[in-house]
Amino acid sequence: MGENLRQSGIEVLGNVPWGTHFCQFYQTKEDLTDILLPYFKSGLENNEFCFWVTSQPLEAEEAKEALRTVIPDIDVHLEKGQIEIIPYTQVYVNEGIFDSEKVINGWAKKLELALSKGYDGLRVAGATSWLKKEDWDDFVAYEKKADASIGKKPMISLCPYFLEICSAADILDVAFNHQSALIKKEGKWERMDNSGREIPFGQNPAEEVEEVIPLEEPRPGIKRKNIFSPSREIANLELAEIIDIRAVQSLMNDFYKFAHVTIGLVDLKGNVLVWVGWQDICTRFHRVHPEACKHCIESDTKLSAGVAPGEFKLYKCKNNMWDVATPIVVGGHHVGNIFSGQFFFEDEPLDYEFFRDQARKYGFNEEGYIAALEKVPRLSREYVDTVMSFFMKFAHMISQLSYINVKLAQSLTEREALVDALRMSEKCERARSDEMAVLLDAVPAAVWIAHDPQAYHITGNRLSYEWLRIPPGSNASKSSPPGERSETFKVFRDGVELPPADMPLHVSAAGKELLDYEFDFVYPEGVVRHVLGNARPLHDEIGNPRGSVAAFIDITGRKKTEEALQKAYGNLEEKVKERTVELEEAYRALVENERRLSEAQKIAHLGIWDWDFVNDEVYWSDEMYHIFGCTPGKSGFSHNDFLTQVHPDDQEYVDNKFKKALKGEPFSIDHRIIRADGENRVVHIQGGVVFDEKNNFIRIRGTVQDITESKRAEERIKILADAVESSDDAIITESLDGIITSWNKGAEQIYGYSAEEILGKNISLLEPAHLKGDMKQLIEKIKRKEKIKRHRTLRFRKDGTPINVSITLSPIFNSYGEFVSISAISRDITERIRAEEALAKIEEARKKEIHHRIKNNLQVISSLLDLQAEKFLDKEVLEAFRESQGRVLSMSLIHEELYKGGETDTLDFSAYLRKLSGNLLKTYSLCSKNVHLHMDLEENSFFNMDTAVPLGIIVNELVSNSLKHAFSGNKEGEIRIRLCREEKNNEIQESFFSLTISDDGKGIPENIELENVESLGLQLVNILVDQLDGNIELKHDQGTECRIEFKVIEK
Repeated sequence: MGENLRQSGIEVLGNVPWGTHFCQFYQTKEDLTDILLPYFKSGLENNEFCFWVTSQPLEAEEAKEALRTVIPDIDVHLEKGQIEIIPYTQVYVNEGIFDSEKVINGWAKKLELALSKGYDGLRVAGATSWLKKEDWDDFVAYEKKADASIGKKPMISLCPYFLEICSAADILDVAFNHQSALIKKEGKWERMDNSGREIPFGQNPAEEVEEVIPLEEPRPGIKRKNIFSPSREIANLELAEIIDIRAVQSLMNDFYKFAHVTIGLVDLKGNVLVWVGWQDICTRFHRVHPEACKHCIESDTKLSAGVAPGEFKLYKCKNNMWDVATPIVVGGHHVGNIFSGQFFFEDEPLDYEFFRDQARKYGFNEEGYIAALEKVPRLSREYVDTVMSFFMKFAHMISQLSYINVKLAQSLTEREALVDALRMSEKCERARSDEMAVLLDAVPAAVWIAHDPQAYHITGNRLSYEWLRIPPGSNASKSSPPGERSETFKVFRDGVELPPADMPLHVSAAGKELLDYEFDFVYPEGVVRHVLGNARPLHDEIGNPRGSVAAFIDITGRKKTEEALQKAYGNLEEKVKERTVELEEAYRALVENERRLSEAQKIAHLGIWDWDFVNDEVYWSDEMYHIFGCTPGKSGFSHNDFLTQVHPDDQEYVDNKFKKALKGEPFSIDHRIIRADGENRVVHIQGGVVFDEKNNFIRIRGTVQDITESKRAEERIKILADAVESSDDAIITESLDGIITSWNKGAEQIYGYSAEEILGKNISLLEPAHLKGDMKQLIEKIKRKEKIKRHRTLRFRKDGTPINVSITLSPIFNSYGEFVSISAISRDITERIRAEEALAKIEEARKKEIHHRIKNNLQVISSLLDLQAEKFLDKEVLEAFRESQGRVLSMSLIHEELYKGGETDTLDFSAYLRKLSGNLLKTYSLCSKNVHLHMDLEENSFFNMDTAVPLGIIVNELVSNSLKHAFSGNKEGEIRIRLCREEKNNEIQESFFSLTISDDGKGIPENIELENVESLGLQLVNILVDQLDGNIELKHDQGTECRIEFKVIEK
């Protein structure tokens, strides 16, 4: 099989052969993608056609996106048709109904298509989360058919199941029909192999399977080769080797459907070979946790030991549940046990604390664990005894059959023993049939068995024949041929005679389960027998109906009792129910009204009081007590007690109001109280007096409302209003379309309009002609949630005088959070602006004077350098003086330009460069008369002093250097100066400039680098470029070019 192995892509599964059919139990979407993504990735990489049927929680589009995370070029595979991803509705269901034949035929067509396109085979995954409970049995039958089909073809199939919706029985059904199951334990995927459709507990899922055996082949549980060996002793055989587990499983499944009794077949090592009906608390909790599972294994091996054949042992496992076992003895050797249990006796209390401690101890989900505990059945001791009586007979039968099967297998090597072995087997089968007949006759219920899907042949136990009044062993079917059909009874339901096709055995034999089904036998003399019971279908090994079994009990006596009670009581019960419903509705309405009233009082801080003057009793509602800071009691305070809680300054006022009320005058007053905790509150009391028919005062009642917060709010509003009214600033409220709705005294003083004159007018009334619409634009900005603070603008007073104002606008919202109006605060800043303008003129004059003085001082320094140079004859010294004088003049020229120009802080640098370059050309006129100057300068380039001074010195140094050294003799040449704005960021007013100074002279030697030059001038250039936080680049091609890049903040 090695050459046919395929890469599954799943680490725990490894390589698998064609025909592999396995399942995955998942809990989250991440669990699902953990397996499916590498599974399909491997299929695409190994020339397989992939088919993914999706459902929740991973729909088709989401599945494609998930695949893209592990297969970036998934779209290529989709486009060429190597993988299809479609929803389950296009595969599993036909007009909303699950169609197994359609699905199996679909797989065959997909495989045929894949092979025709040159793919090695088909890789499939089909979602099952869409399954409904009523579809489960049909889907299990489909899995059996699919499993038989897949094993013969170049095909691999994965079936994911959502663990939360699977019961223990469902998990068994699923695992039984797959070769392997993947399940996540403690964050790690494990594999549970199912070589023969049992799921043995304790098996190591990581062990590799040596050979994959198709389901349709005989399961490897019966190792005939070993049994055939005459040297093999019975004592050395294990239970799994000597029984047909599949047949026993099928029998137990059928019995469980009828009896609902937990059954297991366990060998002496604790391996569970057959199981059905096991409780969730065991399968989902105890057997999952290693320590708890040890208790289960101990229960299966140690606690169940020492039981004699034909007896059973009842014991409590260490997980605190009742178990019961009876031994299977083959040839005098104990090989295993029939196990039942996982129940509690109906008369014993549950120790919930024990199980909660156990949940915490083993890290189980406590809520889910207790929920599983609640599902554990509670049985009577009589029921357990009856069931175990059957199991002991069943164990005896298994023992007998197993022993005979072993002997038969061993004797197959000896031809002469074949006939004796066959006879013995037939005898045991007859004994089994007789024992089953005895068992069924002992059951206190009528049991029928339909032996075919059409229920043509029906037999039953002794009681069933008594009810039908036909001889035992007769065919009880109403579908039997004429002449054989019994006329001793008729079958009715709800007063209507049932045709044979609608009778319970016929319906269940066709595949439908009937639970708690009632019908009547009617005999020729008119006697009626009412019966109740269940009818369940039987299926063959591939899931097709093969008959049914039904059990019913006689409920005639109960029916008669019910009819008698109905006649005796007549409509009394219905009337009692109607009256009870009315009273319950009235009570619920009353409770609801009281609750609503109490909630309303709490919300409104409104208490209710009632003073019965005749009986001197006072009633306070709970909210009254809360208002006064007291604990609610059975009755309220007396009037005097109430007055003690009134503020001392208000007591006389309140008491007088009450005295006037006693004369029939209603009252409504506000006053202060002192709560029990000492807090002062303000309340509103309103009340009225009640008189009797003789006009005598009998009671006074009313309400008390805590209005402290509203009073405080009123005070805050008043303070705010006073502040607004007394402010020197104009505080105005405008509607969203600019209509003035409020106008304070400050506004009257600033703008000259009274409130009466301006209210209802548009705010644009105050705008000068050239600013019309200014306020409207500001309002639009506020609507866009922009902030308007200290906005300077011009407005007109009533007398036409223009004034400078600073305006701050804020949105106003109503109680629903809706933007409804605008608050405007205006301040007259006319005088401030005049002062600012005067100061600005003074500052400008001061700066010009400073620039003038600096320029003069620099010219003095230049003259001093010139005088000092006359004392030296050394050319190098004279040149040094000359260079220093040039640097001073370059700075002097900047201050001269600032002094003469209109700006005092920034310099038009392009104009400055033209003047500086011209001066340099004149200075070096003797050696540069054939040198031309070409300038390409960015216009409107205004730099501040921090930038202009170092740049001026740099240009002075580089141009001077070219004039002195670039051109030998009277050689013609050109010096180029280029200033360019490369980028501009308007948001932060920052520009990126480049300054390039080049010549076409002889150039600087290649080995000279700016960083290491010894020239003072070039060293100064480097220092000044660093000062500007710029970059400098020197090129030697075709003369010399120096490019400087720097940033400038422009204003």
